Amino acid sequence: MVTVQEDRRATARTVALPVAAALLVAQAVVLAIWPAAHLLMIDLQVYRAGGEAVLRGMPLYDGGILLELPFVYPPFAALAFAPLTVLPVAVLKVLWTVLNLALVVFVVRRSAVAIGAPLGTAATTVLAAVVLALDPVRTTLYLGQINVVLLALVLADLTGQRNSRWRGVGLGLAAAVKLTPLIFVAYLLLVGRLRAAATALLTFAAAIGLGFLLAPADSVVYWVKGTFAAANRISDVAAATNQSWGGLLARADAPSWTYPVGA
Repeated sequence: MVTVQEDRRATARTVALPVAAALLVAQAVVLAIWPAAHLLMIDLQVYRAGGEAVLRGMPLYDGGILLELPFVYPPFAALAFAPLTVLPVAVLKVLWTVLNLALVVFVVRRSAVAIGAPLGTAATTVLAAVVLALDPVRTTLYLGQINVVLLALVLADLTGQRNSRWRGVGLGLAAAVKLTPLIFVAYLLLVGRLRAAATALLTFAAAIGLGFLLAPADSVVYWVKGTFAAANRISDVAAATNQSWGGLLARADAPSWTYPVGA
């Protein structure tokens, strides 16, 4: 016999699913069709320009690569972005938006499973709609950034089959595109997953080596001449949008010795 409470839950799920689905569709429409948002996906166009530059043998780090915007990722990333040049920009934006929306749903579902609280379709859809409204995710989609893609890649790797020989490959590839995921190698070491940490580092090194092989001049500029460490190439470190510890200290004009103390 169905209780009143169970009936209410069923009704809530019946209502929540179409509402949340409508929110996801609305997000897709705004991001991929509405002209004002359509033009905002400038980072995706920079990725595409990086892929085009490496295919043509043009320098990646010699000033702005698109509308005076620099390419700030390793040469391997430009190689990975090369397939983006196959599609027209308008089509690429739509497909990129659809991919990111799907990956947000994946991240929500996989995260819930990882903490031992798997979600049904309705709850997953509702939470995904909420996540899309958060500023980091919303900004990532509006600018056509790579963040959600890398998040999904790292999450799939770290929460996959524990004994898989491939554990760490996804993390290594993600770090080769954008250095930030390297912090999860430290996590793997701390929790004793030494094989996965080693696999991640070997994958990262292989990807960097591939960059040196196919784009040697750019690789020397990025890795040998220190371009990878020049944080101000992206934006002013002291900018209000930089919420890192370094950004906070830069805005406070703090002396250099406070950086390691704060860490």
